[in-house]
Amino acid sequence: MVALENSSAELSCYTFGVPEPSVTWHKGTTYELTSEELPQDGNRLIIYPVKKADRGIYYCVADNGVGTPAIRNVSLDVEFFPMVQGGGQVNHYVKQLTSNAHLLIVLVGVINLIRVLSI
Repeated sequence: MVALENSSAELSCYTFGVPEPSVTWHKGTTYELTSEELPQDGNRLIIYPVKKADRGIYYCVADNGVGTPAIRNVSLDVEFFPMVQGGGQVNHYVKQLTSNAHLLIVLVGVINLIRVLSI
Protein backbone atom coordinates (compact mmCIF):
# COMPACT_ATOMS: atom_id res chain seq x y z
CA MET A 1 0.00 0.00 0.00
CA VAL A 2 1.22 3.53 -0.80
CA ALA A 3 0.08 6.65 1.06
CA LEU A 4 0.98 10.30 0.59
CA GLU A 5 2.61 12.01 3.58
CA ASN A 6 0.04 13.88 5.73
CA SER A 7 -2.85 11.89 4.23
CA SER A 8 -4.51 8.92 5.92
CA ALA A 9 -3.90 5.20 5.46
CA GLU A 10 -6.41 2.53 6.37
CA LEU A 11 -5.30 -1.07 6.72
CA SER A 12 -8.04 -3.69 7.03
CA CYS A 13 -7.93 -7.27 8.22
CA TYR A 14 -10.96 -9.44 7.43
CA THR A 15 -11.45 -12.47 9.63
CA PHE A 16 -13.88 -15.32 10.16
CA GLY A 17 -13.90 -18.01 12.82
CA VAL A 18 -15.85 -19.71 15.57
CA PRO A 19 -15.50 -18.37 18.15
CA GLU A 20 -15.04 -14.99 16.50
CA PRO A 21 -11.34 -14.00 16.42
CA SER A 22 -9.98 -10.84 17.93
CA VAL A 23 -7.67 -8.75 15.74
CA THR A 24 -4.50 -6.96 16.81
CA TRP A 25 -2.03 -4.95 14.71
CA HIS A 26 1.76 -4.87 15.12
CA LYS A 27 4.54 -3.09 13.22
CA GLY A 28 8.12 -4.24 12.68
CA THR A 29 10.50 -6.20 10.51
CA THR A 30 9.19 -9.51 11.87
CA TYR A 31 6.12 -10.34 13.91
CA GLU A 32 6.85 -11.22 17.51
CA LEU A 33 4.37 -11.82 20.28
CA THR A 34 6.27 -9.25 22.34
CA SER A 35 6.03 -6.46 19.74
CA GLU A 36 3.97 -3.42 20.66
CA GLU A 37 0.27 -3.68 19.86
CA LEU A 38 -1.01 -0.71 17.84
CA PRO A 39 -4.29 1.11 18.58
CA GLN A 40 -7.05 0.11 16.18
CA ASP A 41 -10.71 0.49 15.28
CA GLY A 42 -12.08 -3.06 15.17
CA ASN A 43 -10.37 -4.84 12.29
CA ARG A 44 -9.02 -1.55 10.85
CA LEU A 45 -5.80 0.26 11.56
CA ILE A 46 -6.08 3.94 10.63
CA ILE A 47 -2.91 6.02 10.46
CA TYR A 48 -3.46 9.78 10.34
CA PRO A 49 -1.57 11.83 9.52
CA VAL A 50 0.84 9.51 7.72
CA LYS A 51 4.49 10.33 8.40
CA LYS A 52 7.73 9.06 6.85
CA ALA A 53 8.35 7.09 10.06
CA ASP A 54 5.15 5.10 9.38
CA ARG A 55 6.85 3.25 6.49
CA GLY A 56 7.23 -0.45 7.16
CA ILE A 57 5.52 -3.78 7.51
CA TYR A 58 2.32 -4.11 9.54
CA TYR A 59 1.06 -7.44 10.87
CA CYS A 60 -2.58 -8.34 11.39
CA VAL A 61 -2.98 -11.10 13.98
CA ALA A 62 -6.34 -12.88 14.28
CA ASP A 63 -6.70 -15.11 17.32
CA ASN A 64 -9.77 -16.87 18.68
CA GLY A 65 -7.92 -19.00 21.22
CA VAL A 66 -8.31 -22.15 19.12
CA GLY A 67 -5.16 -23.38 17.43
CA THR A 68 -2.46 -21.05 16.10
CA PRO A 69 -3.27 -17.38 15.42
CA ALA A 70 -3.54 -16.38 11.76
CA ILE A 71 -0.97 -13.76 10.78
CA ARG A 72 -0.88 -11.68 7.59
CA ASN A 73 1.22 -8.66 6.70
CA VAL A 74 0.97 -5.57 4.54
CA SER A 75 3.72 -3.15 3.58
CA LEU A 76 3.13 0.60 3.83
CA ASP A 77 5.23 2.95 1.72
CA VAL A 78 5.03 6.73 2.17
CA GLU A 79 5.47 9.15 -0.71
CA PHE A 80 6.48 12.71 0.06
CA PHE A 81 7.34 15.88 -1.83
CA PRO A 82 10.96 17.03 -1.96
CA MET A 83 11.91 19.61 0.64
CA VAL A 84 14.43 22.43 0.48
CA GLN A 85 15.71 23.75 3.78
CA GLY A 86 18.19 26.52 4.44
CA GLY A 87 18.93 29.56 6.54
CA GLY A 88 19.11 33.24 5.65
CA GLN A 89 17.78 34.52 2.34
CA VAL A 90 16.92 31.38 0.41
CA ASN A 91 14.60 31.54 -2.55
CA HIS A 92 13.09 28.27 -3.62
CA TYR A 93 10.12 27.05 -5.57
CA VAL A 94 8.50 23.69 -5.12
CA LYS A 95 6.27 22.35 -7.85
CA GLN A 96 4.30 19.14 -7.59
CA LEU A 97 5.76 16.69 -10.08
CA THR A 98 3.35 14.30 -11.77
CA SER A 99 5.86 12.19 -13.72
CA ASN A 100 9.49 11.17 -13.68
CA ALA A 101 11.64 14.28 -13.71
CA HIS A 102 14.92 15.75 -12.53
CA LEU A 103 14.92 18.52 -9.98
CA LEU A 104 17.88 20.88 -9.75
CA ILE A 105 18.17 22.49 -6.35
CA VAL A 106 20.25 25.65 -6.18
CA LEU A 107 20.62 27.54 -2.93
CA VAL A 108 21.24 31.25 -3.50
CA GLY A 109 23.34 33.22 -1.00
CA VAL A 110 26.12 31.33 0.66
CA ILE A 111 26.04 28.26 -1.53
CA ASN A 112 26.88 25.14 0.42
CA LEU A 113 25.28 22.56 -1.81
CA ILE A 114 24.14 22.01 -5.37
CA ARG A 115 22.47 18.66 -5.83
CA VAL A 116 20.55 16.92 -8.62
CA LEU A 117 17.85 14.57 -7.41
CA SER A 118 16.07 12.03 -9.56
CA ILE A 119 12.41 11.83 -8.63
